[in-house]
Amino acid sequence: MDMALDQAPDIDSSPNTDADLDSSTTSPDMFNTSPALVSLPVGQILGSVEDDIISFKGVPYAAPPTGALRFKAPVAPEPWTNIRDATSWPAPCPQLDRTHGTPIGDEDCLHLNVWTPKGSSNAPVIVFIHGGGNMFGSTSEEGSGVFTYEGVRLARRSKAVVVTLQYRLNTLGYMSLEELDNEAGHTSGNWGLRDQLFALTWIQDHIHLFGGDPDRVMLFGESGGASSVCGLVATPEASGLFHAAIMQSGGCGGQILSDVRNWSSAIVEGVGCAQATDTLACLRDVDAHELARVSSEGGTTSEGIVLTLAGPMIDRVLLPQSPLLMMNEGLHNQVPLVFGVNADETASPLFGIIGRTWSQTQYENYVRGIFGAQAESVLDVYSVGAGSEFRIPIQALIALTTDLQFICPSRRYAQAASRGQQAPVYRFLFDHALSSTEASLLGAFHGLELMYNFQHLGELEGYSASQDDLYVEEAMMSLWLDFAISNAPQSFDGVQWQPYDEVTDPYLSITSPLAMKQGLRTERCDFLESISR
Repeated sequence: MDMALDQAPDIDSSPNTDADLDSSTTSPDMFNTSPALVSLPVGQILGSVEDDIISFKGVPYAAPPTGALRFKAPVAPEPWTNIRDATSWPAPCPQLDRTHGTPIGDEDCLHLNVWTPKGSSNAPVIVFIHGGGNMFGSTSEEGSGVFTYEGVRLARRSKAVVVTLQYRLNTLGYMSLEELDNEAGHTSGNWGLRDQLFALTWIQDHIHLFGGDPDRVMLFGESGGASSVCGLVATPEASGLFHAAIMQSGGCGGQILSDVRNWSSAIVEGVGCAQATDTLACLRDVDAHELARVSSEGGTTSEGIVLTLAGPMIDRVLLPQSPLLMMNEGLHNQVPLVFGVNADETASPLFGIIGRTWSQTQYENYVRGIFGAQAESVLDVYSVGAGSEFRIPIQALIALTTDLQFICPSRRYAQAASRGQQAPVYRFLFDHALSSTEASLLGAFHGLELMYNFQHLGELEGYSASQDDLYVEEAMMSLWLDFAISNAPQSFDGVQWQPYDEVTDPYLSITSPLAMKQGLRTERCDFLESISR
């Protein structure tokens, strides 16, 4: 691996710091030939060369949102004089570690990462927003021996410029209070969404310096990141910042202001600022980790149901109404859109269903607790046993919670978008399970497709990718790249991805082999919509 820092021994390689040069032994002129040196308006950055890919990590797109800037819209970073090291992952934004429940991260987290093929010029740009329910996550998440969102292989195979970005999470990203309204002059909140807008503007202004084409920016996100993408599709502030968007396993409803206000007030109480003379001064003095801890109390999921209130909020400023309604009325940013879900979303350990035994009685009591008087009809549709689609209660429970929160809402989003725009809309179902290991028993669980998006199948620890795995990996890269290049998918393996039609409900089944199908769980979704009206 050819590391550009081999040429620069006197650069401070600690994460996200200005690089100090020893003028007695080096000169900035010696770096002018390095392809990993980029001059931004605020200063120079030096990344690393990894074979045919140039990597830049921890590039600040905004100033640290600390002190007086906490709970405010992002602003540009201060210029730096020396060459800044861009070879280390940025610190995550403050949050609780999902494995141990301990606070991690730093408020100086508004950074992005760029991977660009050597010699790129006007290449398509693929921008990714990470998930985590707007409560957790970072660009440097690890799993199964790989950095999940590391973009080297995707950039190498697609020949596109790949960008991943971080944004404020939990309380720090979405708190809304009347005191903050008074300070801002408008409804407060949506700080994380504002960060994403700021980052997309940065990309428009600077991606040409990395060989990218600002007129061919494809945006995609997963889970909470998909809800952010849908918020960006809806907000007028994002007009022109991207040219196609893909939403994987995320919602388009938008958080309700009154709910976010109640959540925010509970956090003010929880950190001891409710009785303070100056509430905002108190909140800005509270340790960021404590704010993240208190905002996560009570958990973010419970037995398959998402609980978090963090995320794009209908504030009448960035989001005049819910993204779903804005799409339906054609008031959104009308670009080619893709809505996709996984077949077995809530089989992920994140949702708290697997890992325990569900008896028939426990399953029925669960359904009655959620649906009340309508529970018996739900139990008829999602019945268990001989002659039923589901052999054991946990299968029915995963199907019910997946349909309720992911698959059926995805149909509503595709319907609304297709009504509200002339640009094409597409739908997919990721229906491919890992070919071996115990994880294969979980099916196509929440987030599994990301390993295929980022081309990691050949590197997963303890896993040998099958030909079917590699086929799906290649298909996803090819189709997603088509959206970045031309805003429309080309055919793959002879299968043409057909635009959405509300009558036939066409969708691409992403498995091996690919197939176009119609009517994704139509009867079950019709039923769930009928009892929710």
